[in-house]
Amino acid sequence: VDGFYIVVSGECSVQATTRPNTPPREIASLGPGDFFGETGLLEGRGTRNSTVLCKTDVEVLMMDKSMFLHLTEGRRGSAAAAIPKRMAERVAARQRSRLNRAIELMQSAPTQLMRFSRGDVLFRQGQPVSHFYIVKSGDLQSCFRSSTGEEAELGQLHAGDQFGYDAVLGELHDTTVRCLTDAEVLAGPREALQQ
Repeated sequence: VDGFYIVVSGECSVQATTRPNTPPREIASLGPGDFFGETGLLEGRGTRNSTVLCKTDVEVLMMDKSMFLHLTEGRRGSAAAAIPKRMAERVAARQRSRLNRAIELMQSAPTQLMRFSRGDVLFRQGQPVSHFYIVKSGDLQSCFRSSTGEEAELGQLHAGDQFGYDAVLGELHDTTVRCLTDAEVLAGPREALQQ
């Protein structure tokens, strides 16, 4: 992952392989003002989990990794402080879109209630994806381990929260999720969500 890109003009297609041995499919379309590459940089990944292709002639602005990380530290009172806020808004919009798609698919998919105890790990970063989840009860923690071995908490999950977007978008989990308390989750199988 080498940089952060902002689309200035044109249209791009974000594509990902959602099932083994199948061609990539479009998971998002990007236009002027949209951006990509931030997730891999913020999570410290060495490789991307999707491909961005040009649908038309495209002009992008590219910010290298070191400059992006420097600017997203969010210094108070600087113009750079607005970048994390704007990115968070865009990420939230993407998450809502992915959630809506997953919920639509889960309505027709067979779901199962899974129970976990405090300290249990639902899945680890790098493990194959099997389900998309919605928290019914309890508190969970999502963590990411960087290529240098440092672990960072990405956030906590509570009743109503969803996770496991990798079930729709990829083949391996990008994060580790563990239970902070006893928990119940609804799980939709990956195969049903990719139809």
